[in-house]
Amino acid sequence: MFNGLDITLINSYDSHSKLYFSLTVRTHQNAELWGRIINNEFIASAYGKVITESLDYFDSIHECVHAEHTAVMPNHIHVILSIEKSCFRYEPTVRELRSFLSDIANGFKQASQDNICTFLQNMNSMGLELEDDLDLWHEGCSIKPLDSVREYGKAVHHVKNNVALWGSDR
Repeated sequence: MFNGLDITLINSYDSHSKLYFSLTVRTHQNAELWGRIINNEFIASAYGKVITESLDYFDSIHECVHAEHTAVMPNHIHVILSIEKSCFRYEPTVRELRSFLSDIANGFKQASQDNICTFLQNMNSMGLELEDDLDLWHEGCSIKPLDSVREYGKAVHHVKNNVALWGSDR
């Protein structure tokens, strides 16, 4: 520990070659679709298992974007993303980066929703009819730049300890 931060976090934070962001995406109307917290442990629902598998999306969209840390919770997901600066032809504005990350979040929502629809079709949807307007996600997302090792450390701590923080994060 150094100044309250895990030393491994300090060593993994590289502001010279990467930009870091905290991304939070909530379910529609904060419905607890992805699972439950029982005895301080996240137990994924069938949908939650699909969402967990869908997190690979963040590492597959571009070679310069990486999901450093993720957490699936009953009504939201957290992703700490890094973007390699060397991939930019110029220094993007904060507005451009937010738009880019919003597009990434929207792509994840669509991909994961498609995966759930496929899951339901494969499981014969337990007699439920599929609707084209299946609405699983809240519109928009929370995007927070992590401009210092302290902010990065706090965000990673939050993601890693999200189950324990469920009472206040809910």
